[in-house]
Amino acid sequence: MPCVVEKWRADPYYGQVAVVKAGEGYVVGDFTGWIQGAFRGYVDLPPGLYKVGEEDCLIEPPSYPWHFATPYMAADWGDVVELRIYAPEEPEVSDGEVVKLAEVGPFSVYLAVARGRQYVVRCCGRAKSFTSPPPAGAPPVTVMYEVMPDRASNRLGCRDLRRHFCGGTLKDVARLALEASAFSDGLYLHPIYPAMSYHRYDVVDHFQVDERLGGWGAFVALRERLKSAGIKLILDVVLYHVGLRNPAFPDGPFILKSPELARLVKELAQQAPRELLRDVLTGEPPYETFLKVWTMPRLDYSRPEAVEYAR
Repeated sequence: MPCVVEKWRADPYYGQVAVVKAGEGYVVGDFTGWIQGAFRGYVDLPPGLYKVGEEDCLIEPPSYPWHFATPYMAADWGDVVELRIYAPEEPEVSDGEVVKLAEVGPFSVYLAVARGRQYVVRCCGRAKSFTSPPPAGAPPVTVMYEVMPDRASNRLGCRDLRRHFCGGTLKDVARLALEASAFSDGLYLHPIYPAMSYHRYDVVDHFQVDERLGGWGAFVALRERLKSAGIKLILDVVLYHVGLRNPAFPDGPFILKSPELARLVKELAQQAPRELLRDVLTGEPPYETFLKVWTMPRLDYSRPEAVEYAR
C-alpha cells in the first residue's frame, strides 16, 4: 500500500482530514501542482486522488455523502450557499441544483447551490441537515496584477527571453502597478532576491533585495507607493528550493544522493556563468531538485533546519 489512512481528525477548513502515513515517498496532488512536494512520512489530506512516489493514493471518505458546513465545503454568498459534496452517486439538495465537477475513483465531486440558511443533502440512503456558514466577507484582494520584475522594462535590449536579463527594476514595477490600479487592487510580485537567473527562482539570498532591482530602498519605496494607492502586495517567497550559489547548499537541509558530486557542482556554479552551467549540467542531478533542474536544489522539510530556514 503506497499510503495508509491511520485516522480522521477535525479540520476547520475541510471539516475533516485523513492522517495519512505515506512512508518515504513524497505526496503529490492538486495542492502541489502535481509536482513532487515537500510532504513525506505523515500528511493530512482531504478525500481525493494523490500520488506517493509513482503509485496512486486514493483517500476515500469514511461515509457518504461527505459534506461539512466549512469554508472549503460551503460558502454563504448572502442569497445562495455554494456546496461541495463527495458521493458515489448524484446527491439531491433541498431547493438547489447539482452538477458533477469530477470523478475520483469510486466517488465523484459535486458542486451544488442551495438557497436559505438551512439545507438538506440527500444521498446514498441518507439525509443530512446543515446550517449554512456565516456569509463570506469581501476578499482583501479581488484582482491581482502579476509582474516579473526583470520584465517590467527592457533597459538592456534583451533578445533571448529564456536566458537574458532585460533590466527591469522595482521602480518600473511601481509604475506598472499604479497604471494597472484601474482594474486591479493587488500586485503579485515574482521573486526580488539576488539570484542566478532573470526569473530569480534560483535564490542566492532570501534576506536581501537584488541590487539590480534597486535594492532595499527601491522595495521600501514600492511598498509605500502601493500602500498609498490602496494596492495590496503579495510577494512570491520561493521556499521550495534555492539556487546553487545559495550559501546553505550543499551542507544545509538538502537531499543529497552524492555529497561529493554536489560539492563539485557547487564549486563549478561559483565560478562558471549560468549559461555554461545549462550546457554542462545534464542528466540526473546528484541531489533532489525542482523538476530535475540542476540549478535549483530542493530543501528537505523533514529536517528542522529547513523549517527554521523558511521562518
